[in-house]
Amino acid sequence: MADKQARNFLTVGLSLALLGGAGIDRSLRTMPADTEPYHQAIQQVASRAPMRIGDWMGYDEQTPESAIKLLHPNVIVSKRYLNYVTGEGVDFLLVDCTDARDLQGHYPPVCYPNQGWLQMSAEKHDWQVGDLKITGMQYDFMKKAYDQEHKTLVDTTETVANFMLLPNHQIGRDMDSVRAVAKNLQDRYYGAAQVQVITDASLPQERKDQIVEQFAGAYQDLIKAIINGGKK
Repeated sequence: MADKQARNFLTVGLSLALLGGAGIDRSLRTMPADTEPYHQAIQQVASRAPMRIGDWMGYDEQTPESAIKLLHPNVIVSKRYLNYVTGEGVDFLLVDCTDARDLQGHYPPVCYPNQGWLQMSAEKHDWQVGDLKITGMQYDFMKKAYDQEHKTLVDTTETVANFMLLPNHQIGRDMDSVRAVAKNLQDRYYGAAQVQVITDASLPQERKDQIVEQFAGAYQDLIKAIINGGKK
């Protein structure tokens, strides 16, 4: 049941039909030609996204068509990982958009409540991966789910580690950093990306941090490609 509940997150994170991003008028956009090599470089690095990370084995999750239409993504990496030693499960999601404005509605404090989840907490949190400092947020959410086996409602809890990747060599803590990029005409069409690492909220904080740092380390080539102008 835990795997099924965790997989439901991907629908939560990507079902954006109710979000404000749908109102953006793309007909008013003119994307500079010199951004294309940057976006293509990100695609190339993303195509090598790891299916195995240490004791974790991953598989791809399907992205809803509604999310693709609203996000207009350059890259989506959406994977479920299972640890064959501990039995733990983790969802990893990275969405990179060619226009930073497209990302503004895709945000846990918006997506989760719109899908019936209750936000339990929101805390600033940092992680360190080698020389890379990741400044982000950690959210806890809870939702009632029906346990088919025991025929009863149970509390489903998830912790979402969330951070933004910006084209100006920065990692943003929250959506305010993306909005700042979107307002800058020079940076807007270099886009922005968001990373979410989703774990069982019942795990000890130390273990959650270990998982986030392990996955950020495994994806650091892609992270650096986005924040460093498409280069490692």
